Amino acid sequence: MVTDPDSGGKSSSVRVPAKCHAKLEQLREQTGMTNGQIFIVAIEATHDRLPELLYPGGRIGGGLFAPRGIRAKTSRDDSETQVTYRLFKADFDVIDQLVIDLAAKSRSHLITAALTGYFFGDDERTQAAE
Repeated sequence: MVTDPDSGGKSSSVRVPAKCHAKLEQLREQTGMTNGQIFIVAIEATHDRLPELLYPGGRIGGGLFAPRGIRAKTSRDDSETQVTYRLFKADFDVIDQLVIDLAAKSRSHLITAALTGYFFGDDERTQAAE
């Protein structure tokens, strides 16, 4: 989807695990990309794996009941950092549709899962839970 850069953008924020934040800063410094651009790269790179990255313990529901994840047993670090980002409205529309389609809890849940999968692969995907 091509978006007219003149159509403007909007800002938002997301809370990401500290280990993702460190990688995000590193990639931003190395590439010059913005947080929003890195989020897009991460979502596109992990798109096929997002259902399992969102709910590494599995998922129930989706028929009669709203879909929800089964909480995976993890020893995760709960420290998080708030990160601001800017995207075009059309980009937010895509993210919001993915949240609906994949039954993510929120934009933050989706973005955190994508970043975790992108930066750490399958070995660390349980960090994306919650």
